[in-house]
Amino acid sequence: MSNRDTSGTAAEAVSPAATTKPADPALGLRGFLLLDAAGRLLIWVVAIVLTIAIFSALHLWPHRRLVGADLGDAWKWGRAVIKWVVLFNLLYVAELVVLRLLVPRPREGTYSTTGPSWQMLVCGLNATLVHARNEVPFPGFLVFHIANLPPMNWLMSPVFGPPSSSTLTARRISSRCCLSAREKSIHSMSASSRTRVRAETMSVPKSRKYA
Repeated sequence: MSNRDTSGTAAEAVSPAATTKPADPALGLRGFLLLDAAGRLLIWVVAIVLTIAIFSALHLWPHRRLVGADLGDAWKWGRAVIKWVVLFNLLYVAELVVLRLLVPRPREGTYSTTGPSWQMLVCGLNATLVHARNEVPFPGFLVFHIANLPPMNWLMSPVFGPPSSSTLTARRISSRCCLSAREKSIHSMSASSRTRVRAETMSVPKSRKYA
C-alpha cells in the first residue's frame, strides 16, 4: 500500500508541470505587427501634418478655390500639389534619418518571441524603419528617389546604408536584408517558438562591396 501511495503522490506532483502549456510565440509576433503598423502610421501622419503646417505658414496654397476653377487656376493648384508632394517626401526622409539616429541597433543573438525582451523591441523598431523606407504609402512615391539623390542621400547613406554606387542596387539589397514581419510570422508560427534575429538583417557592414 505504501508503494502505491508513493507512486500516486509522485504522479500527482508531476502532472501539473506536464500539463503546463508552452507560451504561444504568435503573441510576440502579433505584438511586432502591431508595433510596425502603429509606427509606420505615425511616421506617415507626422510628415503630412508638418507639410500642411508649413504650406499654411508660408501661404503656398492658391487663393482661388479648386471647385469651379478655370484652367489657369487649376494649373496653379497643380503646381501647388507638386510642391506639396515634394515637401512631404523631403520631410518623410528627414523624419526617417532622425528616427534612425535615435533608435539603437540590435545586438546579434537569439531572442525568444514568447516573452518581452528589450532586444526584440529594438529589432522590431529597426524593422519598422526599414519597412517605412521601402514600403512608403501614398504620396511617398518619391521617397526612394530623394533618399538616393543629393543632398538627402548624404544623410541617408551613413545611417541606413548599405553603401553602393548604384541606387537600384542599394534598394535591392536593402529590400533583401530587411526583416519581413509577415514572412517571419508565417514561418515562425508553424515551425519554431524562437526567432533568430541577426544584426545584419537591419544593416550591411560597410566593408562589403556590391556591384
